[in-house]
Amino acid sequence: ASASFAYAYSLLSIVCAQTGGNLSNCRGGCSGGQQCVGNPFSQPVEDAECRTCAQGRYWWPCNFETLCFCSSVEVGSPRVPPAPKSGFRQNEEILDPCQAGIMTEEAFNQVVQPSSEEGRALYTYDGFCQAINQFNKYHDEKFAGMGTEINIRADLAAFLAHAATDTYNFSVTREEMHCVDPVAGSDGQTYCKPCKEEHYNFESKSCSQDYFAGEESSYSEYCDLTRQGSMGCMCDKSVRPV
Repeated sequence: ASASFAYAYSLLSIVCAQTGGNLSNCRGGCSGGQQCVGNPFSQPVEDAECRTCAQGRYWWPCNFETLCFCSSVEVGSPRVPPAPKSGFRQNEEILDPCQAGIMTEEAFNQVVQPSSEEGRALYTYDGFCQAINQFNKYHDEKFAGMGTEINIRADLAAFLAHAATDTYNFSVTREEMHCVDPVAGSDGQTYCKPCKEEHYNFESKSCSQDYFAGEESSYSEYCDLTRQGSMGCMCDKSVRPV
């Protein structure tokens, strides 16, 4: 249950950031008492790399709005990326869509039908409900808790549709979607070959064509220095399969 909750919370945070939230990428700096930090729910990024966004850096991670954001520097304060604003007021009658019967286990199971054992273990009703409560605990803008019941149902439907697309109908983890031939870089991070969806085989996790095939670019097997900058990846002769 803990793995299911953790992954559901991570996916919820990512999707909420992608579907309407403009996280501050720290360009222009942060206000007093804040510093630019990395978003742990998006992809691994060091705080030091995010802090360079205020100094004019324009490549990764500063060119992705969801990777860096301004956060309190107080010791022990939770590092929680801000939620996107819906423009609605919180619904005081529906504080928990699961307990209120808006999202029932039967309805969840009709939508979420993983074809893999991994998917069935990760995408569970209990994990989803726990993730909603945990996410809302740290946000004034509540997921599936703003506006009318119709707004809340639409919020849930939109999330599940987005999550289904991101996870091949809840059958693979988001990180594995287009991760081809992963290697461990000399910096200890894992890197993958990028692959366009139309060339990706979900069963074999292989790519039938290089991402930049036919393009003039500085792309080398795992690294794209034009898009990522010289510090975007650390692949060299020491890379090894993982």
